[in-house]
Amino acid sequence: DQAVENLEASYKLRSSDPDTVLLLAESQLQLHEDQKAVERYSEFLQMVNGEIEKTVPSPHLVYNGIATALHGMRKKFEAVDYYTLSLMFERKQAIPLTKRAWAFLENGVDFAIRDFETAKELSPENPDTLIGLASAYERKGRWPDASRELQAARPLARAQAAEVGPPAFALFHNAATVYASNAASVMLNPNLPDEQKLSGYSASSATSVELLREAFTVARSDPNMARVMLTAMLNDDALKPIRDSSAYLEFIAELKAGTKKYGMTSETRAYHSETRQRWRHAFATLDIPDDSESSTQSECSTQWGRHPASVIQGRWKPGRGRKRSCRLRGRCLPS
Repeated sequence: DQAVENLEASYKLRSSDPDTVLLLAESQLQLHEDQKAVERYSEFLQMVNGEIEKTVPSPHLVYNGIATALHGMRKKFEAVDYYTLSLMFERKQAIPLTKRAWAFLENGVDFAIRDFETAKELSPENPDTLIGLASAYERKGRWPDASRELQAARPLARAQAAEVGPPAFALFHNAATVYASNAASVMLNPNLPDEQKLSGYSASSATSVELLREAFTVARSDPNMARVMLTAMLNDDALKPIRDSSAYLEFIAELKAGTKKYGMTSETRAYHSETRQRWRHAFATLDIPDDSESSTQSECSTQWGRHPASVIQGRWKPGRGRKRSCRLRGRCLPS
C-alpha cells in the first residue's frame, strides 16, 4: 500500500511519464483496484500512441493486465479482446488462452476447444484448462474425451487446492457442472434403454455431488468462501439436471443439519470466537431449500460457474458487483 501511495504521489508530479503511469497501473491491478488500473493502462496506451512494442520489452503483459482488470470487473467480452491482443504479441500463453476459451464456451464451442487444446499443449497440468476442455467436449457430445480430461484434472485440482486454499473450490464446482450436464445428456439420449439411462444418470449425478462435497471441503475453512461456494451450488443453472437426484438431496439434507457436521471441524475450532460466529452467520443466512423444495430453480442465469478464473486467483470477493434477483430471496452471484 505504501508503494502505491508513493507511486500516486509520483504520478501527480509526473503524470506525463509513461513509466510512472504503467507502474501505477500494475500496482493498482495487484491491489484489485480494477477500474483504476484500466484507467491508468488506457492512459499509458494513449501516451505511447500505438508504439507499445518500442516502449516496453513485453507488450503482451500490458494487454494481459488490462484483460485481467476487465475480467475482475466482469466485462468478459472486453477482456477477450485484450487477451487476443496479448496473444498477437506472444502466442504461447496458456493462461490467456484458457481464459479466452472459457468466454468462447457459451457461444463458440469449436473456438473454445481450439484454445483449450492449445493451452493444454503449453500447460498440460493446469486443472482449469482440463476442466474447461472437458466441458467443451461434453457440449459436443464427446463424453469419453470429456471424462478422460476430468479424471486427469481431479488430482491436479487437489494439488492446487492444497497450494491456494479455499478459492480453489471453483475447480471442483466447475467439474461438477460437467458431470451434471452429462447426466442430462444421458437421460435425453433416445438410443439408450431406460435401465441404462437411469444407471448412467445415477452415476453422473453421484460423481457430480462427490465433486460438490469436495468443493465444500476446500472452501469451508473460510466461512465467507464457504458461503460463496454454497450460493454458487444453489444458484448455478448448470446443476439443474442433478437437483432431483438422491445424491444431491442427501447432500442438501446434510447441509441443513448445519454447523455441527460442517461448522465445527478441527480447522474452525482453531479460530477465535469471532471467526466461529462469522461462520455460523454465513451458514444461517444462506437459503438452503427444504428437501421438498430442493428442485426450486433460480431465475437468474449466472455465468460464473463456467468462468472461474477470477475466483481461483482470489480476484472475486463476496459482495462485489450488482446482484441479479432470483427466487432464492435475491441471493445470487454478482453479475
